[in-house]
Amino acid sequence: MKPMPDETLEKLLYFRQEIDKIFQEFFDQKTGREGKEGGAFEIPVDIFERDDEFVIVAELPGIRREDFTLSALRDVLILEGTKAKDGTEGRASFLCAEREFGAFRRIVEVPAAGDMSRVEATFSEGVLTIRLPKIRERRGRKIQITVG
Repeated sequence: MKPMPDETLEKLLYFRQEIDKIFQEFFDQKTGREGKEGGAFEIPVDIFERDDEFVIVAELPGIRREDFTLSALRDVLILEGTKAKDGTEGRASFLCAEREFGAFRRIVEVPAAGDMSRVEATFSEGVLTIRLPKIRERRGRKIQITVG
């Protein structure tokens, strides 16, 4: 376990990552996956905010577009798929094997101010970029109500 950082925001992010790990381990056990040995691996993502949108960037090296799906359920994006082995393992004796293959699943909670009805995604050169426009008016529109 990593040492806890000093800054307040860093502590919150650290805490969030640790909670995410606990949930991931729990769900991996429920689905019968056994971490790296069982073929499941973590997809690295960056999530950042701009004035008018949230952007999620996921690295998917060596994965073809047809080998993954991206879906949304309420305020959660689900990225899942499979990275196929390249066939070298039967023909070679490895001195070092660090690349990961097999099933992957990444769940990303969407910020509350994101407009899921207008989400856009592009995939180029192994990088998936998801753009989530911000809801322009979070409080809604003022409507006059006639009282009888």
